[in-house]
Amino acid sequence: MHYLKKQFNEQELALLFQAFGKKLFTRPQNGDITSAKVPNCNDCIFYFKPEYYEILANDLKSAHELGKFKQSNANEIWVSLLNEYLNAETVDRIEESNYTDYVTKVGMFWN
Repeated sequence: MHYLKKQFNEQELALLFQAFGKKLFTRPQNGDITSAKVPNCNDCIFYFKPEYYEILANDLKSAHELGKFKQSNANEIWVSLLNEYLNAETVDRIEESNYTDYVTKVGMFWN
């Protein structure tokens, strides 16, 4: 199995968390995103299952095309996140040992 790997900073993580919480994008299910904390900073590495990666990519592109990013007070961060997301690296395995399921970790905070 392969994954799409992307590192996010704390601003990007907060935007994604809030967007999932408000159901602005298709919420991941258990197993769709595996996350690992980057040592000595607040970044996280996400490993996306390919199927969910495509769903979220389409959601992000659609939001951008519909002008949703411009309606927020974080347009530049959203555009940057979209561009970075679309350049995720394909890997064959999860490389970090301190990983956890993203939904299990944060999903309890979504209504």
